[in-house]
Amino acid sequence: MEKADRESNKFRVALYSYGKADDTGGYVDEEANLPSYHPSCLAAMVYMHFAGIQYELVACNDPTMSPSRTLPVLVISGENPVTDYTSIIRYLEHTVGYGLDKWLNEAQRNDAFAFKCLVEEKLRLCQLFNWWKDTSNTKKIEKLTYPKPMSFPASWLVPWWHKNSILGLLRKHKFVKPEKVYNQAEVCYEALSNKLGGKEYFFGDKPSTLDAIVYAYLATQYNSPVNSSELRLRIKKFPNLVNFCSKITKNYFGKDTLPVNDNTDKLKDYVEEKRSRNSNTKKKLTPEEEKMKKHATFSVIIGATILSLYILTQNVRIHDRLGVLLGAE
Repeated sequence: MEKADRESNKFRVALYSYGKADDTGGYVDEEANLPSYHPSCLAAMVYMHFAGIQYELVACNDPTMSPSRTLPVLVISGENPVTDYTSIIRYLEHTVGYGLDKWLNEAQRNDAFAFKCLVEEKLRLCQLFNWWKDTSNTKKIEKLTYPKPMSFPASWLVPWWHKNSILGLLRKHKFVKPEKVYNQAEVCYEALSNKLGGKEYFFGDKPSTLDAIVYAYLATQYNSPVNSSELRLRIKKFPNLVNFCSKITKNYFGKDTLPVNDNTDKLKDYVEEKRSRNSNTKKKLTPEEEKMKKHATFSVIIGATILSLYILTQNVRIHDRLGVLLGAE
């Protein structure tokens, strides 16, 4: 990531994400072959689309290249990499000012938090169960998650570690009985469907963070080409959720995407202003402090020289004594 930034002086906004899987087949809608089937990566993508931030999508299926060993990673010229979609959304919202939820009132914010927890805690585990616990789905899911080959031994270790960590998580939360798991998923879908109603987005005609998160999970569950599609069958019971996903996919990831307000220049201005502010706040030393700094440096050099001479003379003495002893023998 750092190398790519150094190779160009242009302002760059890049999102490193698990890539698109083109060779698995079996999609519900071939045009809905999503740019990523990793919910966290897809949530970051659609949030940036909603916010009007143009970015370069870098398909990368190796999480070990990330500072936190997770994807997605947002790389912006002049800034430290931002890892995982929650941190990316927080960075864009609180640091740069691209908050999709600024217009929500307190009651709506509370609702958004509750539904976000429902999706990330319950629905996420249902999806992991369907994808990784159901052995008929595992092979295709591995292709979706790691569509491009990694070098050995990462090609073996990373998928093995990923799968086993997920199975351990499911055991911890007692997600073991299929019917119980899928019933929980349907309860989540029903709650989301009731909240959405006939609106375009969950809180009206403008998207929020909740819309990005819900879309990422529903779209990957509905459109993934798995053999056992129990989650898809449950989602089909709620046509407004299906339409919600289809519209966003078509508008932002389809062939004829909607034009969006380009706020990338605002992001560039923020980064440049921050860089200028940091350079101006560097403490300038007074003449007296400069003199003390030079004196301290000179003292360190003299001390190091004396220590080196002492060690050298001691080594010579030891060598002479050994010579005398050996000669006496």
